[in-house]
Amino acid sequence: MPTIIRFGGGAGDGAQKLVVNVDSGATVTARKGSVAVSAVSENGQAVLELDAAGTYTVSASKDGTTTTDVKTATVPQEITLSFVAAELNTNSWEMIKAVSDAGQGANYWSVGDTKDVTLSGNWQDLIMSNVTVKAFIIGFDHNSAVEGEHRIHFLMGKIGTKMVAFCDNLCERQTSGAYFTMNTTNTNSGGWEASRMRKTVLGNSNTPDNPLQGSLMAVLPEDLLAVMKPVTKWTQNNSPLTATTDYTFLMAEFEIFGARTYANSAEQSKQAQYDYFKAGNPKVFYKHSATTTAVYAWLRSPYASDSSYFCCVNTSGTANNNNASNSLGVAPGFRAPSTLGG
Repeated sequence: MPTIIRFGGGAGDGAQKLVVNVDSGATVTARKGSVAVSAVSENGQAVLELDAAGTYTVSASKDGTTTTDVKTATVPQEITLSFVAAELNTNSWEMIKAVSDAGQGANYWSVGDTKDVTLSGNWQDLIMSNVTVKAFIIGFDHNSAVEGEHRIHFLMGKIGTKMVAFCDNLCERQTSGAYFTMNTTNTNSGGWEASRMRKTVLGNSNTPDNPLQGSLMAVLPEDLLAVMKPVTKWTQNNSPLTATTDYTFLMAEFEIFGARTYANSAEQSKQAQYDYFKAGNPKVFYKHSATTTAVYAWLRSPYASDSSYFCCVNTSGTANNNNASNSLGVAPGFRAPSTLGG
């Protein structure tokens, strides 16, 4: 996958030097139209002499592997290229972003592959003290006609082999205040869009560069926050089916089950089941703090037949619903960052 380098100046400029820091032994090629210049990296560096300024496609290959890394630079310039690791967890979020931007995720990784995320800080009443969970891929270019191409969707997450939901200190009880409730009272008025879960618990009222104190985004690592971009999700928010722009989200009933039980039947017209669950993987969530104990986990779909409930997954992994002011497990999703399309 090529690296795009844009150079300043116009045609006719003198020779331009591009210095590329890359694994020793890698062949680096800068290409513009029919002209290609190559050099082999020695001691971690390749130097290319380019006859003119312009827009070059720069790639590096070694042992049959090509880099996926996107940068913008002006010559004379020194840049660094990195190789995509076959193991998802070995890659930085910056690299995952580059692969996602290029629409190449499925060429390197698979649905179900995991990357460690360490959470630290206060998330509502829950103190996260360097808790590491595995974010795992649930789909590539999921529902792309509606949600956009060049996306890798993740769910957070797994501990060991168990799919977990985060649970606060009043989990599976009715409460109010700083807990994992959909709303502080038993109402689904305004649906997911207006919910306290979306705005405050997950933190979508703010942005990753200014995380809301006490929200999920406030406990995420800086390298993930630095590359996070929003995703468009459709939900039946009261009467109209409408879109929200979220950095983190909960799955809808149809997205996990591929069928409607309690959600409004109109929702699925703008939704698709995630490939991870379409493949038949278990739908039971366990407490992040006690991975042998199954837990109810929230979904973002309002219960269509009652104004007090939202949909959820019960402890047997089937569809259910619960009072909006109950605290249940939270299994947040997010998409791999992409600069394409928003």
